[in-house]
Amino acid sequence: MIALLVGVPVSFGIAVFLTESGPVWLRRPLGTAIELLAGVPSLIHGISGPFIFVPLFARSVQPWRQSVFGAWLVVGGLVAGPPIGVSILAAGIVLALSCWLVSRAKARQGE
Repeated sequence: MIALLVGVPVSFGIAVFLTESGPVWLRRPLGTAIELLAGVPSLIHGISGPFIFVPLFARSVQPWRQSVFGAWLVVGGLVAGPPIGVSILAAGIVLALSCWLVSRAKARQGE
């Protein structure tokens, strides 16, 4: 669900930018780069999770969530604990990356 909530709006935003509002000189190189990233196997996108997103979440996202939501009665228990970075949100964003690249490449085939 997290991947769909993140991936679908980003995919539509990229599609609208490349077809409607983006400069003509940028449309072709950016579209080609997205297609090349979509050709990279999902395994490579999944490996980026532990090496890129987990440290990022441990340094910035989880301490912020604990400082904002830690005092709340019910939500405070959900964000408590040491910030190690491994979370469902991090996994959802890694999956969203793979989803929006593939969905954008498929949408371009239909253009």
